[in-house]
Amino acid sequence: MLVVAMIIVIIFIAFNIIRVWHAFGSATTLNEAFPYIRNVITVFVAGVLIFIVLLVIYYRMVLTNISFRSESESQLRAAKMAAEDANHSKTQFLSTMSNELRTPLNHVLNSASLLQQTQLDDQQKKMVSVVHRGAVSLLSVINDSLDFFKIESGKLTLENNPLSLKDCIEEVRTLLLADSQHIAINYQIAPQVPALIVSDIVRLRQVLINLLGNAVQFTDTGILQLDVELLSEQANNLQLQFKIADAGDKENTTYTPPSLDEVMYTTHYTGLGLSIAARLVALMGGAVKIESTSGGSVFTFTIRAGKIMDTQVRTVTDTNGDKVDKELSRRIPLRILSADDNEMSQLILSSILRKMGYKCEAAKNGTEAVAKAVEEKYDLIFMDMFMPEMDGMEATKRIREFYLQSTRPVIIALTANALDDASKFKQAGINSFIVKPIKPKDIEQAIIEHCSNMPQVAE
Repeated sequence: MLVVAMIIVIIFIAFNIIRVWHAFGSATTLNEAFPYIRNVITVFVAGVLIFIVLLVIYYRMVLTNISFRSESESQLRAAKMAAEDANHSKTQFLSTMSNELRTPLNHVLNSASLLQQTQLDDQQKKMVSVVHRGAVSLLSVINDSLDFFKIESGKLTLENNPLSLKDCIEEVRTLLLADSQHIAINYQIAPQVPALIVSDIVRLRQVLINLLGNAVQFTDTGILQLDVELLSEQANNLQLQFKIADAGDKENTTYTPPSLDEVMYTTHYTGLGLSIAARLVALMGGAVKIESTSGGSVFTFTIRAGKIMDTQVRTVTDTNGDKVDKELSRRIPLRILSADDNEMSQLILSSILRKMGYKCEAAKNGTEAVAKAVEEKYDLIFMDMFMPEMDGMEATKRIREFYLQSTRPVIIALTANALDDASKFKQAGINSFIVKPIKPKDIEQAIIEHCSNMPQVAE
């Protein structure tokens, strides 16, 4: 508006000057022309003054607007920094919580597993089994909680590998039936469904445990039926449907995952596990559907999976976490160092390696691990990430600096922080990482994957 007003003032000044100039031209004497000269000066001065006033007002408005925008941008930057700080604090808290909870759970789970392999009477076996199942249940809750935050923040990614669908379902079935003696879980895989597919076995297993586990939890007696069908096949892409059913009158609904507030502040029967399952299924390219019944619920979910190639058959993931090759040390002889400040963790890892025929030397912190790695030649180092004096990340960097471009030693990180970023490990020179609680099969697979073709120094 001010710009328009300033233009009008300029036009007004020009118009009056032209008008007075024509009048001045018609005068015959100076005395007759003097009034016109005075009018020209008056109009010009008045116009200039008005123009200056409008110009000042315009610039003040512009400066005020710039100041307001600058202040708004400053507030937005401050709010963004506060949000980033809050998110960093939350991530740091979750990392600490993950480490503090997973480390003792690692001790309980592996100690119970090792104890189950000793000579026990029936009562002792029952009690150890209760301890182990309780720890597994607690670990499941922790995993679900951490996964929920990872999904919300967009940090959860899928790791697709070849897997046996039948073995995956059978493992879930065995796990759930261990706690439910009055329920039968039957499953049927349609003939059109390939025996081997490419998907994320950890996440698929997690979805099945959550959905089947929910059905088991609220079913006293009866039979649960799991059916797997092939909906479509295009090139190497498969769309699979999983249906978990019991009896009842059906009313179709689509499951919408609850928000973080709903999960944290409600106590409905559909808890965090179902929300995690729905989000994981969405990541796998599908959706969860519920058919509510008077006697329970029927869950149907779809996922997209890859069709396995012939060259991938050998790499199918083994879902059994306890059975290992007792002769592995003969096929792949290794000199191994374990760096961990926790004596119980050292004992558990040593026991797992002993089952494969390996002996393991120990370092109590990062500084000692670096010193031993420099003095001795190790093929493999299991490196805990949280240690006093020097953490595992810094210790790994120093070991890599000493050995320069050598592929030896292979360094496997053992971390209780489920939120750790794999890229950070790679940048530090870590070959791979295992999240606690560790399973014997995880250790075995790490050795086979990273040490099979490496020239060993072990005698």
